[in-house]
Amino acid sequence: MNSIDELMKAVQDIASNDDFTFNYHQKEANEGAIWKNRYVSALTDVFSDLKLNIPSFEKGVAEDKSITHADVDNKLNDIYFTGDRFLCSHDPYQRQLGQKYKDVLLLYQQEMANFKQNALYQVKNLQCCLSAQRLFRPLTEEDCQIAEELITDNIKSCEMDIKRNLLNYLMFINLEHNKKKSRRNFSKDATYILTEYFNQNINKPYPDDNTKRLLAARCGLTQIQVTNWFGNKRIRDAKKAKIDKMDGNMNV
Repeated sequence: MNSIDELMKAVQDIASNDDFTFNYHQKEANEGAIWKNRYVSALTDVFSDLKLNIPSFEKGVAEDKSITHADVDNKLNDIYFTGDRFLCSHDPYQRQLGQKYKDVLLLYQQEMANFKQNALYQVKNLQCCLSAQRLFRPLTEEDCQIAEELITDNIKSCEMDIKRNLLNYLMFINLEHNKKKSRRNFSKDATYILTEYFNQNINKPYPDDNTKRLLAARCGLTQIQVTNWFGNKRIRDAKKAKIDKMDGNMNV
């Protein structure tokens, strides 16, 4: 147990191992091989000299993303509660959107749970790795702390990217859903109410914003949908008047 080859093999086993959280007996065997080897102090001196020649690592001031994190979390919570509310709506289009939200958020929760579990494993594995390498490397508590902070910062950054991508996807779903909703045919009641207003106000058939809001509430539509309806009505009437005029000229 005193040859340099045995020492280097034990060191190599530790350095090349990707999983330090298990195989307890192998860990003990490697530690024993290192501590009992007469060359361990010389190896430690070599690593100490190498460390002196490596520029000291200065951890930069991390960008403060606390507000951004809170903002994204709040938006996701708003969408989560909106989805629950839509699932109870009488509007089938809202129920459909609510179900889409629910399906996407459920998948996100499952993936995030797996991500956090894997992240926890990586942190624990790093801690075990550093503990094992302290047998022959001049690692201080500060060195270990810096290494752990680097990996935890990276994990937080990845988690934030996942949340941002989720938020962007949910906003895209909402946008596409609203496009489909705006293209659907209005109900008979909504069409009747808008047509009735148009005919009763033939001298001023295009309502102001306040009237549009009232009509939207009566019809169960958005103000934009009401505006678009009157705009399309204007176009249809203009085309009809042009056709009628052409027919009249042909009959002269």
